[in-house]
Amino acid sequence: MNSITDEIPTPWRVTDTGSAFKITDARGRGVAWVYYRREGALGAEYLTQDQAREMAKAIARLSRLMT
Repeated sequence: MNSITDEIPTPWRVTDTGSAFKITDARGRGVAWVYYRREGALGAEYLTQDQAREMAKAIARLSRLMT
């Protein structure tokens, strides 16, 4: 049986796309997206950019627990 690290290899990286933080695996495949509210946008449905960045970093850190 393959481990999850075989399917989603580490390390994971976080990049800002302009409206979300994309977490990618070592192969460049998307693992997760964390969307945020753009500066000046109305509504509280989305995280702020700072909140989304912290959440994306926390998700990326999970890859360390899988090794």
